[in-house]
Amino acid sequence: MHQNKPSTRTRRTLRPSLLAAVLAAAGAGGIDASPRGDFDGTVERVWDDGFQLHTGARRITVDAYGLCGDFTHRRIAVGEQLRVTGEFDDAEFDALSLVRADGRSVWG
Repeated sequence: MHQNKPSTRTRRTLRPSLLAAVLAAAGAGGIDASPRGDFDGTVERVWDDGFQLHTGARRITVDAYGLCGDFTHRRIAVGEQLRVTGEFDDAEFDALSLVRADGRSVWG
């Protein structure tokens, strides 16, 4: 007869409140716990379809193809102050809106 043996594997689960605390702590440490958001910073590098934004606390690789196509380098300059609104997609931040320090949209 087959006996049920206790599992040698341990299963770990996180309670929702503990999971929320872990995600909040990760966000405070530079890992974005929320995929959507906006960032203010200085443009450090620009290429055809994106740029690198330095927020003071972190550097973000921004994919601007949806707004600028392959012409980001014609619309954005190194040293420019921008507010970028969008969402994270893997390691890149997909820009949904790009606004200059004076309030003007980069596209328009």
